[in-house]
Amino acid sequence: MPIRFYQKLSQYTGLLLLGAIFGIVAFTAKLEVRDLDLWLHLGTGKYITENKVIPKVDILSCSIQGKPWVNHEWLFQVIAYGIYEKWNAEGLLMMQVFVVTVAMLFLLFIGYSSSRQLIVSVFLFMVYFIFQQRFTIRPDIFSLMFFAMYIYVLALHLDKKWSVPLLFLAQVFWVNIH
Repeated sequence: MPIRFYQKLSQYTGLLLLGAIFGIVAFTAKLEVRDLDLWLHLGTGKYITENKVIPKVDILSCSIQGKPWVNHEWLFQVIAYGIYEKWNAEGLLMMQVFVVTVAMLFLLFIGYSSSRQLIVSVFLFMVYFIFQQRFTIRPDIFSLMFFAMYIYVLALHLDKKWSVPLLFLAQVFWVNIH
């Protein structure tokens, strides 16, 4: 058979595998709310939204209430509460699917080439298995997304004049989300 046939077969197989990977990612990221810290994040997000201030002391604990607290995840808490208030737990799960999918897309774009789809798919599948346990509604998923975006911009777009302002803006959000 001609070599072109095998190239096309490899290309379509790679695309099919990539589609399967993203389907699995979307499915497993939307399975359940399984992190108990979520309720702390939602409660603090509600407090920040209602009072327009980031608490400097613990406001939700019964044992250490009033003790100094550096809330370094305040932006995640505000975002999560806003989504929860508007769309309930389903909205939070959709946020999780969106953030995880964007992170995986950045990782895909770093190494993607139509001639090596299979190897990129295998590595992406390995990344999925490594980070699958971290696909919870926590600030961590944003860290995975921002890290993947950083690597993507640094590897492929550092010579563009928009790259440094984008990285700066991303860093400002990243620091306040996680």
